[in-house]
Amino acid sequence: MGKNTNQRLTQYLEITKRNNHNHPRRTQNYKPRRLPTTPQSNRKRQSKMTTHNITTHYEHGFWMINIPHLDGITQAETWEIIPQMAKEYIHLATNTPTEQIDINITEIKIGESTLISDALTARKQAQQAEQTSKTLTINALQLMKTNGLPLREIGKVLNISHQRASQLLKNHH
Repeated sequence: MGKNTNQRLTQYLEITKRNNHNHPRRTQNYKPRRLPTTPQSNRKRQSKMTTHNITTHYEHGFWMINIPHLDGITQAETWEIIPQMAKEYIHLATNTPTEQIDINITEIKIGESTLISDALTARKQAQQAEQTSKTLTINALQLMKTNGLPLREIGKVLNISHQRASQLLKNHH
C-alpha cells in the first residue's frame, strides 16, 4: 500500500473509533438488542401444520367464508382465493404463519341449498369406493391366477376383458 493509502486508512480507523466511542448506546457494556430466542421444543411445535375447517356460501357476488372456531367471517371474490383469504384471516387472528395453515372446506352453500356439498361428498365417496373396488379386484385376480384359472375365465368372473385382467396382473406384480 502506498503512503497516502495508509494515511487514509489510519484516518478512517481513528474516525470510526472516535464515532463508535462517542455513540450514546455504544458504551463498554453495550450489547446489541436481539430478538428473544424460542426454545427448540417451541420451534418444532410452531412448524406443525394446523388444519382449520371452514364453511362457505355464495351471496351477492361474493363467497362468504365462515371460520367457526374463531367466530370469524371474511369474503372472497372467486373460488380460487377462498383458501388464501381464510389463511390470511386465521393468520391475523392467531398469529400463525400462513405456511402452517391448512384449510378444509366442510360445507358449500348457495342460498340455503347444500346441494354442492352433497355432490362433492358423493364424488369423494365414489372415488374411495373406486379405489376399494380396484384393490379388491386385483386381490381377486391374484387369487384366481394363483389357483390356476385362465385369464379368459378370470375376466368373465370379474366382468372385465381378459386383456384388462392381464394388464392389471402385470401392473401389480
